Amino acid sequence: MSFLFNGKTDILAASAQVGPGVYDDRDTHVVYIGTWGQASSSGEYDGTRTYSNTNGSTVSLTFTGTQVSYLYSLYSNRGYAQVSIDGSVVTPQLDAYATAWVYQKLATYSGLSNSTHTITIAVTGKNDGQASDVYVSVDAFIVGTSL
Repeated sequence: MSFLFNGKTDILAASAQVGPGVYDDRDTHVVYIGTWGQASSSGEYDGTRTYSNTNGSTVSLTFTGTQVSYLYSLYSNRGYAQVSIDGSVVTPQLDAYATAWVYQKLATYSGLSNSTHTITIAVTGKNDGQASDVYVSVDAFIVGTSL
């Protein structure tokens, strides 16, 4: 399987599962499929974010634990992200619209069995009507409870 990342087609490597910790958007365990770009900003975790406005593009992390958080940013050009865990949609339309920048926003999913899970964030190509675009951003994933 291949994907487009920063304008280049690469082969998608299988990601190993991770345990408790913070996994920045540039971590090798974070797997992107589709079209994604990268940016830097002092407000982001570790100063970076990855983003897409291409419907169907996804980002995933496979982890072992009972809780995971998706760290993202809000802004006026943000749309809806769909969040799934183990293939089941847990949040169909996570709205990332805001009139001004909000960094390191958390969506936390807890009460999972203490086993291996995969969280997947998908670009829906939709927004709430106030947003100027449908961008979805990825700042980091947190497995467990600490940032």
